[in-house]
Amino acid sequence: MLRPGSGTCAEVETGLPVPGQGGVPRAEFDPAQRTVAEREEAKAAELTVAGQQTSAVTVRRMRARYREKGLWGLVDQRTARRRSVVGRADERVVAAITQVLEAQRETLQWHAEPAAAHGRVGSGGTHGPGAVEVPPVTTFNRLVHALADGHGLLGSAAQQRRRTSRPALPSPDRGAAAG
Repeated sequence: MLRPGSGTCAEVETGLPVPGQGGVPRAEFDPAQRTVAEREEAKAAELTVAGQQTSAVTVRRMRARYREKGLWGLVDQRTARRRSVVGRADERVVAAITQVLEAQRETLQWHAEPAAAHGRVGSGGTHGPGAVEVPPVTTFNRLVHALADGHGLLGSAAQQRRRTSRPALPSPDRGAAAG
């Protein structure tokens, strides 16, 4: 949206395109002649003419985020979010699937049969029948595979044996206590 490198927020705030470098403010951004609201309107109009449909309210919000967080406030926060392998799945469904996967790990007989797990989770398990809405089978299957991969249960038997025979990685807590 607003490009901080071009001094967009700073120009609305101070009137100068690049703060700290002196110069004369453009007439539409001169703080001596225009109110902040007028400068926001001018910046919104300028961005709209440049092909970036923007309102004065958007400029005001971005200025507030810029003042609060600096450049990080201008970054689209959706791109900075960490993604979960389970997405927005109900945590009770995730817990039930994890319980089934752990039970299968104990017996060393993992078969990628999400339908069986779907039946177990849907039948009630810990929370009772109908307490948890089980997602559709295709969504459920993707969830089982994502969780199984995270538990190291996918792959051939030889791959699983190699994974389980690896030593555990040192935790940061143990390293701090040793030093």
